[in-house]
Parts: sequence; C-alpha cells; structure tokens
Amino acid sequence: TGSEEGFWAPYVESLPGAELVDALPVGWRDEDLERRVKGTALLDEVRSTRAELAALADALALTGVHDIDKPDGMFPSADFGVGRLTWAYAVFWSRAIVLRLPGGFGGGFGGGGGTEFLVPLFDMCNHRAGATAELRVRGGYVELLAGRAVTCGEEVCINYGAKGNGELLRYHGFVVPRNLADVCPLPLAQLAPHQGVTPAQMRERLALAEKLRLPLRVFLFGGSGGDASGAGAPGAPSAGTGGGARAGRVP
Repeated sequence: TGSEEGFWAPYVESLPGAELVDALPVGWRDEDLERRVKGTALLDEVRSTRAELAALADALALTGVHDIDKPDGMFPSADFGVGRLTWAYAVFWSRAIVLRLPGGFGGGFGGGGGTEFLVPLFDMCNHRAGATAELRVRGGYVELLAGRAVTCGEEVCINYGAKGNGELLRYHGFVVPRNLADVCPLPLAQLAPHQGVTPAQMRERLALAEKLRLPLRVFLFGGSGGDASGAGAPGAPSAGTGGGARAGRVP
C-alpha cells in the first residue's frame, strides 16, 4: 500500500519492481505480446488476465467512494490501480510456493490441499531440472533441505515442477530449451474441419460437445520425464516437490 512501516516492510521493499512486470507477458506491450506469442494459448490467457485485473481495479475504485471520511474511496487508485494490481499479480505468481500445512489447512487456488504463500528468501531460489532441494514445514518453520552435499558458495536450486514453457513464461519469465514437460493446448474450435465436414457441421459438433460437457481442447505433450515431479497451483511450485519460485529473466 506504499507504507514504509510494519513488520513486512523490509521484505516488501526487497521485492522486484517494474522490471519484473516488464519481464512477464502480462506486462509486455501489445505489439510485443502479439509478435512473441501469436498463435499460442498464452496470448488469450494473458489478455484474459489483463481484463480481470482491469475489472478488479474498476470495482475497487468504486468501493467506499460515498464515504465522507474516504473521498478517494477505500482503495485509492494510486495504490490499487491496474498498474499496482498487475505488479502484485506478477510478484505473487512468480514467487508463490504451495505449502501443505499440518492438519490439512488450506485449499489454495489450485486445490490439492496446499495453500500458496510468499516465503521470504526461499522464493528467490532459481529453477533447475533434477534439483533435489526440498521445502518442508516443520514445527512452525519452513526448512530448505538441499538433498545432497553442497559446497560453500554453491547455489542451491529447486525444481519448479512439471511445467510447460507456456506456464513458465507466463508466471516466471523464462522458458526451458527441450523442456520434456512442455505441453501445447489445442482448442478444437481452431481446427480446420475434416474432409467432408462443413464448417456448419463442425460448429454443431462443438456445440453438442459443450452441451455434453466434453473437453473442447486437447493437449499435446512434449515428452515424459525431466521435470515431471508434479506441479501445484498454476505458477506456484509445490513444497512437496522441492518448489519455490523466482521471477525473472526476459526470454
């Protein structure tokens, strides 16, 4: 909220700023977004996210505007405008870690019994395929176990999980060459009709499939193995798989 006071102020101050937003598709200029990811599912996903953030900013701007004690509303645009919300979105999803707390607390955005958290220091860990480091919750503390012997000064990386390059780029700002966990969603509506099937018949079949709640897209997988350690919530590595997140690098 712009305040420089409070227990978490030093952590908030350490978080990346506009450079993070610029590194992620949600912050790219329209022409760059179109040029880089045209023809992929990521284009529509980013546009949808932008629309949701804009709608949230509009809704917040109208909250409490009639309160005489708060002429700027409960959520001033300087702190809760679309620019600040985009930054918050980028910070959270590029760094969030799914922790499964004792007692089964939480459900998280992605389900699976975990809840997304920002964990200071650990959320700066970089990704490496096959990394053995693991995060655990024990006795009210979060521990990072290297899983192997490390030398002084050596970087301890973690495995973000089985994430395709579209998800890695969308939330973390990088892609992995020859990513065996890569996946390409293929919307059936974008496929050309089979030989002998007219466009009208294709639309009828898609409408019927939607009515029957059948999948309207298929997924093409790049391979198996590699980072196939199971992801948590979208964009949020799981502590059970050595997860953590760091935002990052312009691809």
